[in-house]
Amino acid sequence: MNSEASLIEIRGLKKSFNRDAVLNGIELDVKKGETLVVIGRSGGGKTLLLKHIIGLMRPDAGSIRIAGRDITTLPERELDQIRLKFGMLFQDAALFDSMNVFQNVAFALGEHTQFDTTEIKARVEECLNLVGLKGIETMWPDELSGGMKKRVGLARALAIRPEIMLYDEPTSGVDPLMSDEINTLICQLSDQLSVTSVVVTHDIEGAFAVGDRIALLENGLIVTQGTPQEFRKNGHPLVREFLNQGMKTQWEV
Repeated sequence: MNSEASLIEIRGLKKSFNRDAVLNGIELDVKKGETLVVIGRSGGGKTLLLKHIIGLMRPDAGSIRIAGRDITTLPERELDQIRLKFGMLFQDAALFDSMNVFQNVAFALGEHTQFDTTEIKARVEECLNLVGLKGIETMWPDELSGGMKKRVGLARALAIRPEIMLYDEPTSGVDPLMSDEINTLICQLSDQLSVTSVVVTHDIEGAFAVGDRIALLENGLIVTQGTPQEFRKNGHPLVREFLNQGMKTQWEV
């Protein structure tokens, strides 16, 4: 992990709905090459934070700098170019039901690159190999298990070789063994591809397994953060409550 450069810098980020503040002045940095895990209560704004980082939503106030550039003020055309730096694994994988695995993984390549058919085929195979799904190109989403869908979604996100990966509940809806596999895969991809990652999760053990740092979001603010080792020793009452509650549903997205 590069401890010097912040690839993502969030300052004073605010977002309200019907006068209810969900994000209430977020201050957060993500260093280049690190994996930051964000945890917090259900409905607390973790997924909303991801949507702001990738530019799918505009804040009411504050700034989000990606590689030094404030994306909150960019016109949509320039923002589209910034989004190409990102890959995102959605909570439900969000595969296109009308496309087979190959078409799903190749989708962004057809939209955003000048690759020919041979190059697209090679990249799809490469990405499926990275997530341990060699040879399933002709399968359809309804033929895949929950864990396979997650990994195909991850392969699709990796196809354009993003600098930044966003994970929205990567282990939700899968069994504990598959959760472990996905968490291991997140770590492996971080090491192999040197991507910067932000992970939203309710998987406590997963948070400790994949995170270089863990940040706790509460009442629209980052109330504390630290390395997994620091987090385990943190005396903040909300941290102690979180650790004591474990994986109970009140902490889920």
